[in-house]
Amino acid sequence: ISHTEPECVKFYAHQYFVVGLVQPASVTVYDYYTPENRCTKFYHVNESSALYGKICQGDVCRCAEENCFLQKQIDSEVTASDRMNTACAPGVDYGMGHVIQNAQNLGFSR
Repeated sequence: ISHTEPECVKFYAHQYFVVGLVQPASVTVYDYYTPENRCTKFYHVNESSALYGKICQGDVCRCAEENCFLQKQIDSEVTASDRMNTACAPGVDYGMGHVIQNAQNLGFSR
């Protein structure tokens, strides 16, 4: 790497083994003779990956971001068809169904 010209170093990370806890990792490039001159960058799974946005340990997964579904405001009416399509989307491991037997009006819209 040149000491007078900026350089761009490109590399790819490949997953060879299935692991239970996928996390971002870092790469550090530094000068052998002056290790205080360093640059650290993180690499992670693509946003299109089913692993993006959740941390799994064994069979249990949780949201890895603060912007989880329960915190999002829904602008439009969610239909049963919308729920079915989302539950069957790639990357969704399970879905839950419930039958309401007794309901009170607590100010929620249906």
